[in-house]
Amino acid sequence: MTLITRPRRFGKTLTLDTVRTFFSPEFAGRSDLFEGLDIWKDEKFRRLQGTVPVIFLSFADIKETTYKDAVDSFKELLRITFRYYARLLADFPLSEWEKQLFASMMDTVIPDQLVKRSLRNLSECLTLQFKTKPILLLDEYDAPLHAAWHNGYWDELIDFIRGFFN
Repeated sequence: MTLITRPRRFGKTLTLDTVRTFFSPEFAGRSDLFEGLDIWKDEKFRRLQGTVPVIFLSFADIKETTYKDAVDSFKELLRITFRYYARLLADFPLSEWEKQLFASMMDTVIPDQLVKRSLRNLSECLTLQFKTKPILLLDEYDAPLHAAWHNGYWDELIDFIRGFFN
């Protein structure tokens, strides 16, 4: 695994969004976004455009004052993410496991244990449907940790985050 970090105000979100736009099937066939750029000059990169599922999560808004509220915010972020992929996969033949996964993650009550496995489960589902492993992009992953440190629930959130990113 490689972790690439950059200083504040250095275009991290813009870079991640550009990677998402290049690879995501949502933007397949959008050569107009990349024509004239160096990446578009190479045929192997043109063939990759729009072919790899991308899970893009921004934790920028998870700055809660309590552990419970932080976990609830994670759940809402995941609910939105799974809704997005349910629409993207609407034309795909989903297995019963995949249908149940999406139904569970879009429910109003998501068990903490399901949240901890959600990224792995979504990744497996996308791998099965697109026949390639997805790209996972995480933005502002430190925002919930800063809030936890300042509001006294660091140890609880660290345990939760370990399960979430495992």
